[in-house]
Amino acid sequence: MAKHEGLVGARTKKTPQGGRPSKEGAEQITAHILETALALFTRQGYGATSIDQVAAECQSSKHTLYRRYKSKAELFAAVMDMARGRVFKIVLEPRQADRNAITALKRGCGQILDRISEEEYIDFYRVCLAEGRNFPEIASKVITGPNPVIEGVEYLVVKAQEQGALKQGDSQHIAHQLLDLVATVPTLRLLLQSEAFSTQAKRRQYLDKTWELFIEGARSREGDADHASGGGTFSAPNMVEKSATPSF
Repeated sequence: MAKHEGLVGARTKKTPQGGRPSKEGAEQITAHILETALALFTRQGYGATSIDQVAAECQSSKHTLYRRYKSKAELFAAVMDMARGRVFKIVLEPRQADRNAITALKRGCGQILDRISEEEYIDFYRVCLAEGRNFPEIASKVITGPNPVIEGVEYLVVKAQEQGALKQGDSQHIAHQLLDLVATVPTLRLLLQSEAFSTQAKRRQYLDKTWELFIEGARSREGDADHASGGGTFSAPNMVEKSATPSF
């Protein structure tokens, strides 16, 4: 498997003792808390992790944590947002959509597939699924709420439509369906310890087949506007329900 920056990154430098930390220092403390919490949630589960443990592990006071997060559920939500944000950054960096959105879209999908194939991601998502029944706050965070990953993919879909590379249609639905193919299906297989995505070569082969199956069917072609069966609009097949798309 190709190595990437995992969900659990390197620890930030400690803030010097004494005095109030600068804005940059405060941001480093927050990042360190989130990285530590992510590692603990992933290693021992949501139920077995406490605010006290997170504070002790990252060598911060409970007051420091509670000043930022009023509860463990709020801390977990912040960890989830951090994980989502990393995938979102992949989708839109580098931002090539202004030149060739369809190329940027495929590249972003490939990078998403690489990221979700990392052990840290799968372990964390496994915790979310395993403990969601006992802790509704986890389930609600995974399934509902704003999802910047979907928003990022939809942004590229809209740009591709504007450039004439994709047919006009429900851009949000297209984004959902594309993510179902490049993220939901692989995630479910990885949770079952499938080796289908264990190397970058295997992931690229899967992506190429998926791209041909889905995107080529949506690609704008000369004369589509004259077709009686839709007048050039696109409606993606509902292969998987929207709610099944992981929130990363």
